[in-house]
Formats: sequence, structure tokens, C-alpha cells
Amino acid sequence: MTTKKMKNKIWYLVRFMFFKFYSVILLSTYSGIKINSNIIHFLQSVLILTPIAFLLESLKLWFFDNFEFINGTILIILINMLLGAYMHLKKKDFRWETFLKKTVLIIVATILVYVVLTIITSFSGDTIIAHAFKMVIQVSTLLYPGSKIIKNIHILTDGEHPPQFIMTRLYNFEKNGDLNALLKGNEEN
Repeated sequence: MTTKKMKNKIWYLVRFMFFKFYSVILLSTYSGIKINSNIIHFLQSVLILTPIAFLLESLKLWFFDNFEFINGTILIILINMLLGAYMHLKKKDFRWETFLKKTVLIIVATILVYVVLTIITSFSGDTIIAHAFKMVIQVSTLLYPGSKIIKNIHILTDGEHPPQFIMTRLYNFEKNGDLNALLKGNEEN
């Protein structure tokens, strides 16, 4: 996490705490409410709401930092759903229950693996290797549902598109995670 993001989070928490403190002071001036109960309610709300506010602010910052990736992931999952449904309708073995289970599995697996790997790499610092690994994580996250799309199109076109060398690169990337070979490798792969 960058220093600027951390400062933004801290500033957000300070503003939140100030607002809560200000609210307690305003309520304590009301003669019908005892100050002891106000302080107790204030401390309870701070203990409960501060972690929630911190988490929501963190998610908001992460969302804006990864906006394109999130949109790409959503689009690829949507295309995978539609193409998968089409493939199974064409084979006449479409079942709603299976469709929903597989869709939820892809969504949950994509989110969980990405979150876990992102948390792990967040401790690797701000190095070139860490950035490269983060790119591999994003590409592999997109390729989980994306490879299903590519494979289905390959089947629909009877192996004409995408060309076999791309399919070979895709299968090799799924085995070894070599992003360079996937994106820049020679056509003998």
C-alpha cells in the first residue's frame, strides 16, 4: 500500500472519529439524555463502526485502483456464461441447476484466488519482480474464465480459430504460468 493511500485512510478515520465525537457532544447537551449513556453508546459505535468504515474505504480505494481489471473480469465472466449456455444448448444438455452452480463456482473461485494471491503479493514490496508477479496474477485470473471462452470458440470453429499455436500457448501457460511465452513466444510453442 502506498503512503498516499495510507494517509487517505488515516485521514478518513480521523474525520469519522471527529464526526462521532462531535455527535456525542451535541447529544450530551440535550437534557433528556444522560452523559454516561452517551459515552457508552459512543464507544460502542466507535468499536463497531470504525473497522467497518476502514474496510469499506479500503475496498473503495482498491476498486478505483483496479477499475479496468474488475470491468474486464466481469465482462469475461458474462461472456463465458453466455457462450457456455449456448454450447450446452447446442449439445442439448443444458440444465439450469448446473449452469448456476458452474457460474457461481467460477465467480467465487476467481474472486477468492485473486484476493488470496493479491494479499500474498502485497507483502512483496514495490519491486519489478512484484509488479511482474501481480501482472501474472491478473492475467491468470482473467484466463480462468477467459480460457474457457477461447476453448469453446476453438471447438465451435472446428479448430480454425484461434489458431492451434495460440491454443498451445494457452495450455502451456495454464501448466507453467510463463506469461512471456504466452504473450511474446515464438510460434513453435
